[in-house]
Amino acid sequence: MEILNDLPDDRFLELDAFLSILSIYEDRTRTRRLQRGLRPLLRPDLVVLEAGAGLGHMTAYLARRVQRVYAVEENALACRYLRHRFRQHPKVQVLCGPVETVEPPEPIDLVFQELYGPLLYDESLAALERLRFRPRAVFPDSGALEYGLLDSRRLKDPVARPDILPLLEGALVADLVPEVPRFRPLGTLCTWHWPEGLHCGEANLAGRAGDLVVLRLVVRHNGRVLCRAVECPNWPLVFTYRAGDRFRLQFVYEDALSRVQLEWR
Repeated sequence: MEILNDLPDDRFLELDAFLSILSIYEDRTRTRRLQRGLRPLLRPDLVVLEAGAGLGHMTAYLARRVQRVYAVEENALACRYLRHRFRQHPKVQVLCGPVETVEPPEPIDLVFQELYGPLLYDESLAALERLRFRPRAVFPDSGALEYGLLDSRRLKDPVARPDILPLLEGALVADLVPEVPRFRPLGTLCTWHWPEGLHCGEANLAGRAGDLVVLRLVVRHNGRVLCRAVECPNWPLVFTYRAGDRFRLQFVYEDALSRVQLEWR
């Protein structure tokens, strides 16, 4: 979904973020797997805070199974919708604003979140490390960013060609190649675990053949894989042209999002 007409900057940004929320609901695999992982953790006496409630699909799921749900949403349009949808629901309280600014009026047993970006930490996971309250648990509680290499000559792709890829040097591009058959990661570039936070190392490609780097998100809870990029299609693979043998990513949290820096060595 894309906005095609001229709008004031604030309105454009608000709507663009809202459309991104709508696109999440096209990924039914992601929803099913998260619900399956959540189900054994939920009890009628729990108080749950949902970080990024969107349109309230998971809010409704949670409210049927727990004592109370605090549905937190930063986008003003989504929050307006949530307040209307749950205006008469006795178990749901909608809170508008960034989750790191929220101060719930009671202890929180569980934070449910879907703040992963395609590069693991490039959206809003960092917000969980800035909460003004201490939940007893977070779901999902961990994730990783794997890396691998492809030879573009074998892809037979009209875009990811050996003569085009060098023009993309330095850029991290989502969905550059629609399908990657038999992707085998060479290692893990970054890991995140609550409450410890993010750890990133350096990818070493020395001695490996290939000109196209592939990065794949893996979402886990308690060591168990819930989703991988492409398997849950709302999270795409990310690609970059190989410009050396070693690279790393750095994340700078600013304005409620983590900005990504790619560095080749």
